[in-house]
Amino acid sequence: MDGVNCWGYNMLVVQTEFRATESTARDQFLGAAIGGITGVGAALAHGQGLLVYSMAVVFAMAACWVVNVATAGRLAGITATIILLVPHIDTAQRMFLSRISEVGWGVCSAIGTVWLAARFPSRSISH
Repeated sequence: MDGVNCWGYNMLVVQTEFRATESTARDQFLGAAIGGITGVGAALAHGQGLLVYSMAVVFAMAACWVVNVATAGRLAGITATIILLVPHIDTAQRMFLSRISEVGWGVCSAIGTVWLAARFPSRSISH
């Protein structure tokens, strides 16, 4: 993920309130972690293929639901898709580490941005 896409990703996480941002960031990170672990596990156990991919996505989304972060299911499916279907020259494990670090960086940037914005309240300009 290049710098432009990383900043775009940050905008997806940022919410108007710190608590909402924190909750969304948690869901984003857990979704990437669950999807990544599922994708790597499926790739190592069964290789890469359409049936393996579809089962991994279903399993990743179900795992999010079981651990009570159903809102993370979408990103879990996306991360499993990236690991299992997107062509790459590295191993599935390296792809997972890259993806989880990209999402982690985006989450930290979003939380930091909202935290700083909360420290400097906006001032209205009256004429």
